[in-house]
Amino acid sequence: MAVQANRAVGFMSLAACGYVDFAYIRPSAQGSGLFRRLVSEINLEATRRRETRLWVHASLTAQPAFSAVGFSIVRRESVSIGGQQLERFEMELDLTTDRAKTPD
Repeated sequence: MAVQANRAVGFMSLAACGYVDFAYIRPSAQGSGLFRRLVSEINLEATRRRETRLWVHASLTAQPAFSAVGFSIVRRESVSIGGQQLERFEMELDLTTDRAKTPD
C-alpha cells in the first residue's frame, strides 16, 4: 500500500500462485510511477515465494499499465458480473527472465 499525506493512494496484492488480486492507483497518483513501484514490490514478494510468473485479470483501462511493465496478454475475456458483461484481459509476466525482475 502506498500512502501520501495520511491517505492511501494505491495498493496491490499478491494471492496464491502469483495472482495479482487487487491493483488500484488513485487518479491523482496516476502517472507518478507508483504503479511501477508497486509492481516491483509484488515482483520481489513473488520471487521470495518462488513463483515463476505473475498473472492478472486486467480491466480495459488497466491493461496498458500492465503491458508497460512487461505483462503480456494471454487472452481477452468477456465475463458476466451482476448482470453486466465486462471485457477484461488475462495477462501474465514470466518471472524467470531478467527483465521481469526489475521493471523500468
